[in-house]
Amino acid sequence: MTSSVKPMLLIQNKDKIYQPCVPESVTWTLTRQGAPGKLAFKVMQDDVLDFEEGNIVQFGVGKTKLFKGYVFSRKQSKDNIVSVTAYDQLRYLKNKDVYAFIGKTAKEIICQIADDFQLKHKDKDGNEAICDTDYVIPRLRASNETLFDTMQTALDHTLIYGKVTTASKDGKTESVPKGYVLYDNFGVLTLSEIGTLDVDILIDSESAENFDFESTIDRETYNKINLYEDDKEAGKRERYIAQDSANIKRWGILQKCDSIDSKKCANPAAKAANLLKQYNAAKKTLSIKAAFGDTADRPHLIERALERGLTPKKATYAKVKGTFTPDTVNIPIGTTFSYDDLDYTVAQKISAGEYYLTCNTLGTVGNQPADTMIPNDYVKGLQSAMLTEVIVPGEDEEDTEVFRKRYLSSFDSQAYGGNIPDYKEKVNAISGVGGVKVYPVWNGGGTVKIVFMTSEFKVPTAEFVLEVQNMIDPVKYHGLGLGIAPIGHTVTVEGVSDSSISISMTLTADTLAESYREDIEKIIDEYFLELNKGWQDTKTDSIRLTLNKGITVRLAQIESRVLNLAGVDDVQNLTLNDNQENLVLDVNAIFCVHEF
Repeated sequence: MTSSVKPMLLIQNKDKIYQPCVPESVTWTLTRQGAPGKLAFKVMQDDVLDFEEGNIVQFGVGKTKLFKGYVFSRKQSKDNIVSVTAYDQLRYLKNKDVYAFIGKTAKEIICQIADDFQLKHKDKDGNEAICDTDYVIPRLRASNETLFDTMQTALDHTLIYGKVTTASKDGKTESVPKGYVLYDNFGVLTLSEIGTLDVDILIDSESAENFDFESTIDRETYNKINLYEDDKEAGKRERYIAQDSANIKRWGILQKCDSIDSKKCANPAAKAANLLKQYNAAKKTLSIKAAFGDTADRPHLIERALERGLTPKKATYAKVKGTFTPDTVNIPIGTTFSYDDLDYTVAQKISAGEYYLTCNTLGTVGNQPADTMIPNDYVKGLQSAMLTEVIVPGEDEEDTEVFRKRYLSSFDSQAYGGNIPDYKEKVNAISGVGGVKVYPVWNGGGTVKIVFMTSEFKVPTAEFVLEVQNMIDPVKYHGLGLGIAPIGHTVTVEGVSDSSISISMTLTADTLAESYREDIEKIIDEYFLELNKGWQDTKTDSIRLTLNKGITVRLAQIESRVLNLAGVDDVQNLTLNDNQENLVLDVNAIFCVHEF
């Protein structure tokens, strides 16, 4: 099962778009001002992926578009892992140039610079993304400065001298300078007033893992502004002072002292007053840690999920069946057998010559195919030992994204007292179970049918089905509430059924078609595994929608994957079970084998 919030990374090289394999995490970095958005990631270089510096990179999570930028650097290792760094449009604001503006607003200045450097600042519908800034700057000169600095100077002028909004504070009105944020909004240079970026999200002690709140007057706080200009010809110094006597009494004098040039500053007294409004307050910083489960790292996701009574599934040991000859031999409980680098311990006798064994190593590594085992100690009369099948698959510790999906899904419906979400949650929590469908009232009132597949997305053995049956509602005590099922529920447990499929196709390729058989079979196996993983999700149970459908094998999916093989030019006459149409399985069936 995959996360319900799926990240997607795309690289576009001319008219080709690639969705590369990303073996590690993607890091997206944003800075409040003065730096571009940065996306750092690694991709697997294969025969198909072809990209270079300047190619477009897009990244999003689910339906949310987060980053659109350009490849700026690539570094490839010997194991074909390419480290990529991409930046959004703001990277081009590091360019330097010379400008002189007279009677322009910050908006006009930013738009002109953007046009000069071919930066997009209108959305796909042609709407301007640079907001109005109103204040007309008399003069602004930039001599070999970065475009970032020139734009920021224009915004600083607007903040200091521009129009102000009126806010209410303790029943009084006060003037507050307007602030702006310049950023890249998925490939569009955007300027927004700070107040328009508020979001309706409450973050408190219940929704945040932790937070730090700091209030300080130790930096960037001034209650007295002292601007001065030296008149060398007259031999005197002009001062323009703005101060808050009340805050001076509270904090002492915290002074900002700067020289000015009246030729560049039309109203020094107004500048001092506006600087006081900007700096005459304690600086407050709020840092919130792990507030949202859909983006939290694993430790903080676990903390969030505990509030819902959820914890990640722990790794488990595989339970297997072993056969021993002659069948009269007695294998003592606790005897260990080796299988390659693994050890299995005899746990229970089933019948003559048959025993259950448990892998001594946690995880899926214990789910091995049938093969010979070797006793670690002498067993009198033993001729042969064979691991014949996996009864209950071992599981690795629950993957972070699978756990995240389970956590987020817990908000969609409330698991309670034997309802469908309750059965799904509890059956999926059983070691070795990898997906479940629940059928309430399937055979009259009080009856429930459970159909499940293993954590390896395969058909469970009859022994495993019986184990799950006895954990949920023991056959001898149906409806008495002695298992997971509540009192009054008669539960029938079944395993998914297997479905075989015959596939045929005609290839046009560089070499003999038969030479592609192994690669194509691998592609089909991987596709079928993807489909099996999503079997549980083909049934929807909600107040808004109840729907149950079987897994659908699509001709187009197989064809497109085969066409991605190097040397394959065309695929024709593709059939599934001798039919040139998509194949839909029974609602309780998954793929197990195919004939190619």
